[in-house]
Amino acid sequence: MKLYYSPTSPYARIVRVIARETGLISQIEEEIAKTRVHGTDYFQITPVARIPALVVEGRLIADTRDIAQYFEDMSQTVWIGDETPLAQTYRQVAIGLLDGLAVWSREAHRDQALRSDKIKAYEKERAETALPWLNANSFACREWNFSGVALTCAFEYSQRNALDVDWAGLAPDLMAWMTTQMARPSMQDTRAP
Repeated sequence: MKLYYSPTSPYARIVRVIARETGLISQIEEEIAKTRVHGTDYFQITPVARIPALVVEGRLIADTRDIAQYFEDMSQTVWIGDETPLAQTYRQVAIGLLDGLAVWSREAHRDQALRSDKIKAYEKERAETALPWLNANSFACREWNFSGVALTCAFEYSQRNALDVDWAGLAPDLMAWMTTQMARPSMQDTRAP
């Protein structure tokens, strides 16, 4: 198996953490993909040139959740499993939060003349609305599962990119739980430089 990733992508980090937690990492070759470059050879691997991408015996799996599901099936561990409706919604809100943080970060790093304060304000509002809900429903994520990994990666991504979100104030219980998870070897090993 070959996993294409970027060291700064929180989406790739989710599957890299799960690969380590399942013990499958010993069967995976990790390669940094050359993305966002016109004419990149990476288009030969995946036609949309997004990361992460896992290639298994010529088969492309090019979605974070689907890669996690594949690792779950291969390792006979539970990362997504048979979700209750609340657990499914919790995962969707966690990924929606991460999506918003990614948009906010890209916007904040654009050329000053092209930045949109409106987009940044909207994504900040999205984060500040999602976090209290995630905190109030955090009992749906008290296991180290896909949602927990995604949220912990989202937190570290927002910190690394200096996004102004009061995680501790908006989601204190969730933040306390994530602080413990950040010490896991899988999280330490996949931390962006």
